[in-house]
Amino acid sequence: MRIDEYVGFDGLGLAALIRGGEVSAAELLDTALAQAVATDGLGAVVDVQEAVARASIAAGLPAGAFTGVPFLLKDLGCEAIDFPTSMGSGLFREHRYGYDSELYTRLRAAGLVTFGRTASPELGIGPTTEAKVYGRPTRNPWQQQHIAGGSSGGGGAAGGAG
Repeated sequence: MRIDEYVGFDGLGLAALIRGGEVSAAELLDTALAQAVATDGLGAVVDVQEAVARASIAAGLPAGAFTGVPFLLKDLGCEAIDFPTSMGSGLFREHRYGYDSELYTRLRAAGLVTFGRTASPELGIGPTTEAKVYGRPTRNPWQQQHIAGGSSGGGGAAGGAG
């Protein structure tokens, strides 16, 4: 699926396309990964776990409202064994959780295909998303001279970029 088609749907719309056989979860993941690469200059997506996402699809996805829809976790909380975190801090660089949180378990049960994490300020504190651990600030996709704000700046920038 082309990115210009992809951005015309919300998550439920993408899931409906999968249920209708118009596109596969793997094809949607390919599109999401390509967009993450194409917009890398924004600094929104800070960790990609493509192999984990592909293994999730290959193992069979649960039947949920969002089955097969690509998804990014915020790099702050949402404990998930397969997704290391830094919480925006060098103190926790590549920290690995030993369990999946209830939130992550429910996201998986909804059928979402998690493929990475998005930037957040150090420990979620601060009005802008420019944690040093990522090596660069997260940029607003609409005004790239501006830094994305708040603790969900990476998610906001990724969503705004498609």
